[in-house]
Amino acid sequence: MKIKEFGIYSRPVLFENKCDNFPYSLLGSCFGVKYKNQYLIITARHVLDNFKDSEISVPYVFGSDKFLPINYLNHIKYDLDIDDTDKFDIVIMNIDKKLLDSDFDKKSFFEIVECSQEPTSFDKCIIFGFPQKINQIEYDDKKVKIQRILLEATKIKESQYDYCFSLETDKKYENYLNGLSGSPILGLKTNQNGYDYCLIGMMLRKRYFMSSNWILKILDSI
Repeated sequence: MKIKEFGIYSRPVLFENKCDNFPYSLLGSCFGVKYKNQYLIITARHVLDNFKDSEISVPYVFGSDKFLPINYLNHIKYDLDIDDTDKFDIVIMNIDKKLLDSDFDKKSFFEIVECSQEPTSFDKCIIFGFPQKINQIEYDDKKVKIQRILLEATKIKESQYDYCFSLETDKKYENYLNGLSGSPILGLKTNQNGYDYCLIGMMLRKRYFMSSNWILKILDSI
């Protein structure tokens, strides 16, 4: 695959409004994975703060005007007294396969079981998401303007937080990091035909992300 094609896994997270002129607003980013014959949507828990589960909407793919039939949201429980809570900042959404229509694209869901490599084994990575800086409501046209961005990052390192890593982006991208929570991160290695790639995690905040190996453990537990 070419780098620009990796964006198929990422989607915006929207929520329904009670306003007829603006039926949806943008929350942030998410991505699709396939796990044990299940198709799931994953995002950061804090992206959904202050909204009801029934208000969350995720399009089939970016640009689609149809939404996936989400029937359940898995919130990870933890002791509120602990300090290191980043590893629990995740929500996994189940999709009702019986309600999927012909627009469903299986290739837009990453086979997460293929990801076994440590994030630090990659020299660089890319992030596909929907930053607040370039997404807004166009009041004159009465619609939400949704755009996706591709960022490159390097210097992937372990962090002080359990199951989390850090990365660095070029300074010109720093203003785009707000709104990338829930975005997929793909580690890249060059080969003769393009790139070998692996899902290495999910963006949480600023330069920190959750390891895909930890996400896999969570999937095993639920």
